[in-house]
Amino acid sequence: MLTSLARDVRILRFSGDCDKNDLTIAYVGDLMKTRQRFLLLAIIVSLAFTLRVQAQSFTLEQVMSAPFPSDLIVSKRGDKLAWAFAAEGKRNIWIAEAPAYAARQLTHYDKDDGGELTDLALSPSGNFIAFARGNEQGKNQGGEYANPTTDPAGTKKEVWVADARTGRVTLIGEGDSPSFNATSDTVVYIREGKFYVTPAIGGKERRLIEIRGTVNSPERSPDGSQLAFVSNRGDHSFITIYDTLSNQLRFVSPSVDRDVLPRWSADGRRIAFIRLFNIQDSFSMDRERLQPWGIFVADAKTGDAKQIWRSGDQDNDSYPQNVGDFWHWVAGDRLLFPSEKDGWMHLYSISAEGGALTALTPGDFEVENLALPPDKSFVVFSTNKSDIDRRHLWWASVSGGAPRQITAGEGIEMYPVLFDNGRRVAFLHSTARDPFLPYVANIDGSNMKPLAPQALPRDFPSAQLVAPEQVIFKAADGTEIHGQLFKPKNVSGKMPALVFMHGGPPRQMLLGWHYMYY
Repeated sequence: MLTSLARDVRILRFSGDCDKNDLTIAYVGDLMKTRQRFLLLAIIVSLAFTLRVQAQSFTLEQVMSAPFPSDLIVSKRGDKLAWAFAAEGKRNIWIAEAPAYAARQLTHYDKDDGGELTDLALSPSGNFIAFARGNEQGKNQGGEYANPTTDPAGTKKEVWVADARTGRVTLIGEGDSPSFNATSDTVVYIREGKFYVTPAIGGKERRLIEIRGTVNSPERSPDGSQLAFVSNRGDHSFITIYDTLSNQLRFVSPSVDRDVLPRWSADGRRIAFIRLFNIQDSFSMDRERLQPWGIFVADAKTGDAKQIWRSGDQDNDSYPQNVGDFWHWVAGDRLLFPSEKDGWMHLYSISAEGGALTALTPGDFEVENLALPPDKSFVVFSTNKSDIDRRHLWWASVSGGAPRQITAGEGIEMYPVLFDNGRRVAFLHSTARDPFLPYVANIDGSNMKPLAPQALPRDFPSAQLVAPEQVIFKAADGTEIHGQLFKPKNVSGKMPALVFMHGGPPRQMLLGWHYMYY
């Protein structure tokens, strides 16, 4: 009887009649952290089952050959979709364009150099895609980048731009987090906590502004003339606006608290932001203490701000993770934001003037990511509502009302983006036998089809994989635990088994191909 869950699996034991041998593997560490450790587990499972059943007719290389998609984005006009594919260590950008949305590989990096390809951003014209290439974590405490291939020239994390028409790539400069001006192809990016700008693709870079501390979370005003961002000063931070026309900086309602995540109103006259109260240098989401927070709305010209909402004083009211993914100024002059105040991550909206909250996604389920149409009148979100061990897409109005389901079945749908003026949705989809790939569907879930079926190798053994069975049991303290049981085909009686435990609940395993890269 399993009575507790451990964060690390340290001893894996296959028991039973395995040619009169028991196989015991001692292994220390988090088995979910790296691809190599997952590979070791796969090898162990393969060896154990081979002792009792006939060997599978596919190879480990075949089953590990599936590309993994990430960073699915849509152009401002909604006529282009782009994403990154990691295939056998080689990372490239793919693109699909209206009207057919036939996917094609745009870049052609052909080496597994260990560097990630992240931070994809489409220019307003849709003609260029900026991205960061290199070690995802940036420099270590010694000021060094990871160099997994031991390249004598070393490595860097750099911003590049790909021409969406030709695939030609241009180096912009060292840094990450690229974005485009709202009305031009000017690229702004961050290097060592400072803004740099390249006024034209391949042009000469320059430091955008001189300011104390470090910067993050850049947000362009609707007309592109002003840049709001966070100026981090260690034990506090300010919302700052850089006016490109007057070449001036101004601070928005500065305080000794930590202000984060600026968001512009549609007319560019106001800025909403989140204030974290009384934060110290050692702030961490892993600390077990209440983190109170509030929502403020400021006049972008004067900087005067007022608080329109503040969290409660219970543990669940604490500032949740990944707020920036859910925090938007939406239609009806309302603000969309997340909270775990009822024990689940849910979406709420509130008038920019303040007042009562509107719960958009009530119930015993979790909201994980979302997308908005151009008019921001509704939200499409991924959730385990009504299917706790899978993820599906749902729709909800930002002003309230009953949500409705878009996708269903035995698949998993995550990371939606809306295109074609909100009439269609792109997302990443998998099943128990089919790995994660980009898909598109109508906003009601009909006409669902893969975007890039050619990216999956023809010899990928989908038909030979085993679909897991849902297993639910209780721990010694009564906590309900959800697991997955994988049984080999055409086998009965006692068999060797592997029990795999790991950290949770954010790393919950599912009844299908998982949406987390590692």
